[in-house]
Amino acid sequence: MYLNIPYVETCLSDVDASPEPTMGFQVPDPTWDSVGMKDSALKERLTGLGYSAPLPAQADSYGVISSGQDCVVNAHTGAGKTMAFLLPVIERIERGEFGSGNHVKCVVIAPGRELCSQITDVAKSLAGERCRVMMCIGGTGYERTVERFRDARPDIVVGTPGRIAEMIVGKGTKKGVIKTAKCGVMVMDEADNLLLSKAHKESSVACLESVKRGNKGVQVVMASATAGDMKEGVVGRWCREGWKEVGDGVGVVRGQGGRGVGEENGEGWVEEEGGGIRMIDDSRHLSTTTIHGVVKIARDHLKLELLRKILNTSPNPTQVLVFVNEARRVDIVVDKLADMGIIAAGLKGGDRGDKDERVQVAKALRDGRVGCVVSTEIAARGIDAVFLTHVINMDLPTDASHYCHRAGRVGRGGRPGVVVSLASGGKEKGVVGRWGRELGVKVADVTVREGMMRITGIE
Repeated sequence: MYLNIPYVETCLSDVDASPEPTMGFQVPDPTWDSVGMKDSALKERLTGLGYSAPLPAQADSYGVISSGQDCVVNAHTGAGKTMAFLLPVIERIERGEFGSGNHVKCVVIAPGRELCSQITDVAKSLAGERCRVMMCIGGTGYERTVERFRDARPDIVVGTPGRIAEMIVGKGTKKGVIKTAKCGVMVMDEADNLLLSKAHKESSVACLESVKRGNKGVQVVMASATAGDMKEGVVGRWCREGWKEVGDGVGVVRGQGGRGVGEENGEGWVEEEGGGIRMIDDSRHLSTTTIHGVVKIARDHLKLELLRKILNTSPNPTQVLVFVNEARRVDIVVDKLADMGIIAAGLKGGDRGDKDERVQVAKALRDGRVGCVVSTEIAARGIDAVFLTHVINMDLPTDASHYCHRAGRVGRGGRPGVVVSLASGGKEKGVVGRWGRELGVKVADVTVREGMMRITGIE
């Protein structure tokens, strides 16, 4: 059987032809009305944008976020988490729930300029005249950002943790300009990254501490595909008692009976002795419309030739994201592909002067204006590229969580996709298979032959 992207739907049925069991009755698909959306203008804007009905994560979280309850939106990559937290917040702002003054009603913090830009674009497309949106990120002068903020008087502010911390807490001897005493909602997107990584933890904690010190009633919403990486104590520190986990139909109340912290092991939530609860990593799941495959090769130096063959399979992949583990490898692979007649763009972290180029490449990837991008881990989170059909792990990620985020770039919103990992020898191939079992996905053995990718077995 051949992987025939973009016609991957037929392959999916061949890979797993067993039908899903049914219960003898059908639950009607959710609608914007059934989840509680009352704003007719917002529904019209959604229809105009092509969103005729909510995705499961959006349906599951809408009522909870609308009620003001703290929650963790815990759903697979590409499940529509951005709209899951934006839609109820925008509806509440537009109906005046947080007051009609010029104060900030919602602060959204996300790691990285590209993700902030994407969230801002989505928010602006959804917001009406009564909801103003502004992005505050590093890379621009602080004073200029303050001037823009005062002119814009935004209702929703989206920004990176460092810049938002400056805007809330202050910078040097200057006081912060975002007054959060009346702020209704704090959203932490990619919350595990914000609260656990060395790069973002200090600024993110400073923002939360400052806001909650003067506004104990602020609603906290945390969103991530790997929210299970956060122990109960991390969430319980910032979310009020009775907080709820939502997304993909989870809908379970958490945070009652203490802040027990345990190690992550197995699936679900486990009650420990003494009433504590530990959070288990049950969130690292992936889209069911994605095929996962692994190609075994004898030596590392053969990977480039194999990549060339994959990029030239028939029909040609619409758009490909190639992951490598080191920034220096990005330029090497891009140059080697150019020698083979394949044009690719590079995306990597680096000096401040490279930020504009990174933003341009990320935007070209999202807009479908580049066919192949070679990237480090920087592209593994937050980029929603609707034309992306293939993810190629030229270098394997470090663990299952990183595999989850890389693979989550395809199969978003129910679209088909393929993830192929290039494994040097049986040991690396076995690692990919183990990640597949951990994440609950089937990993196919793949060969590239006669200009096509062929499935030869299921892991």
